[in-house]
Amino acid sequence: IKNEQYRVAINQADQAIESGDYDSAFAFYTQALTIDPSSSHAKAKLAEIKKIKSDKEKAAESVTKAEVFEGQGLMEKALTELRKAELLDPDNADVKSKISSIENIIKEIADKISNLKTTVKESLKNNDFDSAIFACEELITIDVNNKSKWETKVKSLQAEKESYIEKLAVIQDCRKKVQEAAFNDNWDEVQKNCRRALSYDLTDDFFQRYLEKAVKELGKKAIDKTVQTIGAGVDKVKDTVGGIIGKGRKEEPKNDGSNDWDFGSSKPSSSSSKPKVAGASPK
Repeated sequence: IKNEQYRVAINQADQAIESGDYDSAFAFYTQALTIDPSSSHAKAKLAEIKKIKSDKEKAAESVTKAEVFEGQGLMEKALTELRKAELLDPDNADVKSKISSIENIIKEIADKISNLKTTVKESLKNNDFDSAIFACEELITIDVNNKSKWETKVKSLQAEKESYIEKLAVIQDCRKKVQEAAFNDNWDEVQKNCRRALSYDLTDDFFQRYLEKAVKELGKKAIDKTVQTIGAGVDKVKDTVGGIIGKGRKEEPKNDGSNDWDFGSSKPSSSSSKPKVAGASPK
């Protein structure tokens, strides 16, 4: 009778485990082991069922975690938990379905992130800071794994936008001043404002052309000034030399002939008295 009861219990337990009814299988194997405490088959099956039930419980915990992560938008973490659940409970169709769904969501998010990154890049090429900032704000909500990165990027772009607006204002002001100064031939002012504008944008053709012209005009003025300085110096030297020559002529002594001797004769000039003869009396 015991053998028959054992055989019936084992058969019922095997059928239950094949259908996935682990609770019933566990009960029948326990019954069989009670009938035959030495049954290695019943012991092995009970140990197998315990592990299966434990794995299923762990799988259920992973699925619950995955649902929490999904709600937070952390799809990669959700997928990791679902794959753990799949390993623990490989026959669970719901887990397989959830994995497929999360993988599709992750792909869609990756595509959207890629498109938004492209938007940021292209917008900045055109100095469209508003569009770039808007795209980054979307990335904050979508690319949750890099949320802090995009928050920092938004702040950076806002600062760049303010700097760009300031730059435009300076360039516009310099353009106006350059045009006015060029009209009035004030090339120092042209050069100063060109250099100021080019410190913001070295590629601006307008300021490059005017700076080149200003340098040329200032060079011409410098040459003219040098020539004038040299000319003035020459005139001053002429005046000085002329003055010296004139003064020399005024100080030259006049010759009145009073002390002249006639070197062509041995006689003194007619103004001299004849020599006296000794012993002669005056007439």
